[in-house]
Amino acid sequence: MGSSGINAEYMGSSGINAEYMGSSGINAEYTFWESCGIADLITTCYGGRNRKCAEEFVNRGGGDASLWVDIETELLNGQKLQGTLTTQEVYEVLEAHNIVDEYPMFKEVYDISFRGSSPENLIKRLETIDLN
Repeated sequence: MGSSGINAEYMGSSGINAEYMGSSGINAEYTFWESCGIADLITTCYGGRNRKCAEEFVNRGGGDASLWVDIETELLNGQKLQGTLTTQEVYEVLEAHNIVDEYPMFKEVYDISFRGSSPENLIKRLETIDLN
């Protein structure tokens, strides 16, 4: 042990547990399973702005991608939706690499959000995807 009383073999020079930290200093799997990661997931799924606005999109019948702007304005008091922008950007990357079909759930979410596909198609897709 050093003069600080910290076991140098167990702790990195920064004092951070090396077992949980990769070379980047972040271990996403460890962080996810901490209470903060699980709490963030639960909060996002049940009360996040993307979920709230997606529910409103479906309740209004979806269909028109411009509806997202109206919903964002009405429900978020100046905050911005991040999920719709991220979805569009990821789709562009997948499309540029010609691999959209390798992500059928993502494609379905995109089609519902921006191409007028029915939200019921997501359930149909879930029923037909081979998860093995």
